[in-house]
Amino acid sequence: MTEVTRITKPKIHSRSGKLYLYFTLNGKQQRKSLRMDDSKENRRRVEIVIIPDLMKRIYNGAFDKDVKMPTVDIFAAISFENHKNDRKAVTTKDYLGIYKKHIKPYFGSHRLNKIKVSEINGWKNKLYNEIGLSSKRVNEIKKVFGTILQDAIEDEIIESNPVRKSKALPKHEVKEKDPFDL
Repeated sequence: MTEVTRITKPKIHSRSGKLYLYFTLNGKQQRKSLRMDDSKENRRRVEIVIIPDLMKRIYNGAFDKDVKMPTVDIFAAISFENHKNDRKAVTTKDYLGIYKKHIKPYFGSHRLNKIKVSEINGWKNKLYNEIGLSSKRVNEIKKVFGTILQDAIEDEIIESNPVRKSKALPKHEVKEKDPFDL
């Protein structure tokens, strides 16, 4: 017995001057960025071309963004490969070490589109408070992760970078260490 696909009629919305489609698919709300400016011509194109194409893809089973969405691990390998000639070998080695030690254990298996800003904030606070890294080091680690996600944006895989939305940790005063005790 085949499963019946249930979908509501997609509605066009504007957000920050860009067009989005909102609809529910089998009980799950969907929001799809159209990467188009909000204009009369674009709204007409959405109604005549994009919505019918979307409906066709849904009923043919070709619309499932999570199946095609890579994990952080998969895309990090692509990102590092793309930047291998842009960086010095020692920098690449340092960034790979940062990725393997601090990013992969927390986010390696996450799909790129499922990472939330609140998860990033919790992660960086854990690095700072529980592991005891300096705020400078946490911000460096965050920068490496941000570059990977920025590459995903440039490849049009995700729409926004949650690392960039998370604020950097403020610089904390380094306590002066007194090597001698009484």
